[in-house]
Amino acid sequence: MHIRVLFLFLGILIFESSCKAQEIRVYKEPIFANDWSKPSIHPDRIILNPGQNPSSEMNVTWRTSSEVKVAYAEIAPATAAPKFWRNAQTYTAKTEYLNAKEVPMAEVEANYHSVEFKNLQPGQLYGYRVGDGEHWSEWFQFKTASADPKERFSFLYVGDAQNYILELWARLIREGYRKAPDADFIIHAGDLINYAHREQEWHEWFTAGGFIHSCSLPFLFLVIMNTIISITPIERPEEHFPFNGSLSLLSLKTVLKVWKKQPTLSIIRMSNLFSWTLTEIMKSRQHGFEIY
Repeated sequence: MHIRVLFLFLGILIFESSCKAQEIRVYKEPIFANDWSKPSIHPDRIILNPGQNPSSEMNVTWRTSSEVKVAYAEIAPATAAPKFWRNAQTYTAKTEYLNAKEVPMAEVEANYHSVEFKNLQPGQLYGYRVGDGEHWSEWFQFKTASADPKERFSFLYVGDAQNYILELWARLIREGYRKAPDADFIIHAGDLINYAHREQEWHEWFTAGGFIHSCSLPFLFLVIMNTIISITPIERPEEHFPFNGSLSLLSLKTVLKVWKKQPTLSIIRMSNLFSWTLTEIMKSRQHGFEIY
């Protein structure tokens, strides 16, 4: 009798475990408050873009609420001294007003500020911050490219962020940075977000990258094959490239030529876009740079 009861009890346990194993877990996406992504007087979405000559130029763009009419950036050679900022230069930012209050899924207005740092020294570590003169960001650091075209360099390459940006894509970009913290720049290919004007997705993208966008990894777009990047009302102020024309495209070959110290950053139109393959990327390891 006791043996029968024991087998019955074990059978019930096995049946319950089998039922639980067959349950389908439903993913619960996070819900963000309506004001979560709204700008304020404090700088946010701070992002670096290389200038036409990355050994002597760097651009920075950031966002504030529309009440910040005048903004600045300070930059100084970065040293171990806490008061390295005594040697800083102050730049007045170019400010662009964005009114997307009536744009579906955007519904935001903000001021976007940008500064072009020029006449920098090759291979030099710089510290910079942005703000309105009272409300400042923390000090970020970046290093200009070497002036020696034979010097090796490395970069991170990431594909479509697009979906589940903050809760899942954040793992990828942060792990990539952990893997190659000394990379010279980062290339983003494909779709950064899913809906071009959706303010929440843009904020997810910037939050996922955090300080990575602002410091040692200048940001580059890359158009691959048939992928076309549309410059939307939301994203255009956030990327400070020397654009030539209403729609311009970057190829990998162009990016690499730039970092090999070509005199200007060639932004090429789709009719002149160089196509390239994974084989070509792997061959590129023979020419003085590494891809992560």
